[in-house]
Amino acid sequence: MRKHLFLCIILLVFLTMCKKTPPAVVENNITDEKIEDKFYIDISDDILSFGIEKSRPNIDDTDENKFIGYANLSGKFPNIFIKKIYLYEKYIAIDEVLFSDTDKLWHEGFRVYEYNKDLKMTEYKKSGKILYDFIDAGPYRYEGIYNDLLFIDEGTGPDVRAIHIIDLTNNKEIFVGTYHGSYSFENNIVSGLTMSSVGYGDYDDNIKTRFYELMEDTETSESDNGLSKRFVVIYNYNVLTKEIYLLYGTYVYEQ
Repeated sequence: MRKHLFLCIILLVFLTMCKKTPPAVVENNITDEKIEDKFYIDISDDILSFGIEKSRPNIDDTDENKFIGYANLSGKFPNIFIKKIYLYEKYIAIDEVLFSDTDKLWHEGFRVYEYNKDLKMTEYKKSGKILYDFIDAGPYRYEGIYNDLLFIDEGTGPDVRAIHIIDLTNNKEIFVGTYHGSYSFENNIVSGLTMSSVGYGDYDDNIKTRFYELMEDTETSESDNGLSKRFVVIYNYNVLTKEIYLLYGTYVYEQ
């Protein structure tokens, strides 16, 4: 009887101690960790983490430089002057809003950094390795990164716009051209580009001859609806071989 009583006392003490033991705490300081199909990144010291979705940019990702995710932070954190984040394995593009105390003006644009998993988003401005800076550089819009190629759209209107392609590995622009409406990029080919003249630029004789042949063979419509018209040749461009493929001539109408 005494032995059973002693065992009961020991069991009661053990159960009491278990109740006082606090549960295990998992800190929400997740950096670069995939959880439930969402990627978490550190924003700043007081905002520990934020999930970014696997939403695709305009330019597809590749095995050489996987696209990790996209986040729109506009309006979510008023004290964090970051609007959008495009995260890749090798690079990170941050759409920023900067406020200068000296001139009391807002400065907008985006920067492309070398991705560093040890940096929080707010630390990139001071400690990140900037590859390209487009803050207040002009009417540029971030399009995406394919392998090591940065695609940038330039323009302010709906008509003719420019496309810039920058090699992030060698830090140089490898192509600039124009398009009307839209363009696409697949299998190293930029499609839907427009060429309006061969009078300037480094074009060989074959390109010039074909351009004028297409101009002679292209008919224009009788009605322009009060818009200005301009002859262009639609062409494709291979970013690897630098080859130009002239497709057909057409007239575009602009305001």
